[in-house]
Amino acid sequence: MATKYVAANYPVAKFRFKITADGTEIFCTEISGVDASVDTYEYREGSDMPWMRKCSGLKKFGNLTLKNAITNRNALTLWDWWNIVYESGNGGKEATRKDLEITLFDNDNTARAKWQVESAFPTKYTGPDFNSSSSEAATESLELVHEGIKRVAV
Repeated sequence: MATKYVAANYPVAKFRFKITADGTEIFCTEISGVDASVDTYEYREGSDMPWMRKCSGLKKFGNLTLKNAITNRNALTLWDWWNIVYESGNGGKEATRKDLEITLFDNDNTARAKWQVESAFPTKYTGPDFNSSSSEAATESLELVHEGIKRVAV
C-alpha cells in the first residue's frame, strides 16, 4: 500500500519568506545571521563537589545581513534606511530603530515559522561589486544590529 503524501510531514523550504519592519515590507533575496547564544562561566563554591559548575551569563545576538538584488521596484529600500541612520548620526541623534518580523512560508503560501527582531538598526551598507565581465545580478546588503530575536508561534 502506498504511503499518502502529507505536506505537513515535510521540511519547509527556505526560499519563500518575507521581512516586515514596522508594518512595511522590506524586499530582500537573502537574510543571514539569525542566531542567538548565551555566554557561560564556571563557578565553584567552597562546599561544592570537586568540579566546576557551569552557569549561564549574558545573551548575545548575531548581526543580521539583508541582501537584495537591485530592481526598479526596490531600488532604494535598503539605502533609504541606511541613509536615515547615517544622517541622524551626524547630528548626535539616536539611530532609527525598527522592530522586524521574518516570516517563512510553505509551498502553499501558508506561514509556517516566524521570528521577531527587536530594535534593529543598520550598522553597515555594502553596495554591489561592479564587474563588466560578469552577468550576475547587482546586489547590495545591509547589516543590522539588534537587541534580541525570538521565535514565535505562527
